[in-house]
Amino acid sequence: MPLFLASIKFSAASTKAVVEKPHDRRPAARVALEAAGCTLKDYYIIFALGPADVIVIYEAPDAIAAASDVDDTRASGAASSVDTMQLFTMEEAITNNDKSRSGPEELQAANGCLGPACASTEGELALVISVCMRKSAA
Repeated sequence: MPLFLASIKFSAASTKAVVEKPHDRRPAARVALEAAGCTLKDYYIIFALGPADVIVIYEAPDAIAAASDVDDTRASGAASSVDTMQLFTMEEAITNNDKSRSGPEELQAANGCLGPACASTEGELALVISVCMRKSAA
């Protein structure tokens, strides 16, 4: 199953609850994920070390199931923001490179992505796709 990473910023009320009554929140995360057909893999607390409070890595049958869990998290009011992305292994990135119909230069030009953030070798094609897709979506 595909892996996803959710970067979660707690709401003010959730942050207060975490500080006042610290406890293991993984069981609640596991139940919420399982309700959406997903499986919890890892749960990391990163208070005060970045823009998020929690990083959750989970498996989902597909992007729809992953999005469903994110919608439930947002609707609960426990999080002020949730950013989710699909994770790809190096093997999957290499497979993507092998299946690519165009080289990095053609992809960069097609998306107007010619700056230093874009890769110039086929081994970095996954980064090119990510950066260029973000630029073309803007």
